[in-house]
Amino acid sequence: MTDHTRSRAELKQKVRLEIKEFLIIFLYLVLMLGAFSTYRMLLMAEYHIGHFIFGYTLIEALILAKIVVLGESLGIGERFGDRPLIIPTLYQTMLFALCVLAFTIPEHLIKGCLHGQGLGEIFQELIGNRYETLARVLTMFVAFIPFFALRETGRALGETRIFDLFFRRRGTGRDV
Repeated sequence: MTDHTRSRAELKQKVRLEIKEFLIIFLYLVLMLGAFSTYRMLLMAEYHIGHFIFGYTLIEALILAKIVVLGESLGIGERFGDRPLIIPTLYQTMLFALCVLAFTIPEHLIKGCLHGQGLGEIFQELIGNRYETLARVLTMFVAFIPFFALRETGRALGETRIFDLFFRRRGTGRDV
């Protein structure tokens, strides 16, 4: 096998793994954001306010999944590699909860532009919804904790160990 063939095979393997990781992260985020959007829609329906944002939820999940993959490839959280797992878990959770906060502004801008609102109206609505925004960020922060805790645990135990524990049949003896 030549060096060119070997590097090409390694690149294909790396791309496959990154796509698989991206899809897993995307699925988690779609479920989490979708659950939050559904809750929000049902809550607003109680007050007879129409609200439907599942399209935005998919876009937000795609973007956040790509940010997570990109952040990991840049080594975000690795500087805490020698610390207890709670430190990189909470650090990454905080960073990505702030990303959710950052996406709130474009969400309101796009929604306002689609409804023909001016910038003043859009920002007034954004400020008026600050408690809802803070609740969303807090909810996402809490929802990200198990996600990043599981990822950090997998990194500490070995990349495939967590997957094997959850999705492969275990032997009758105890694993040590």
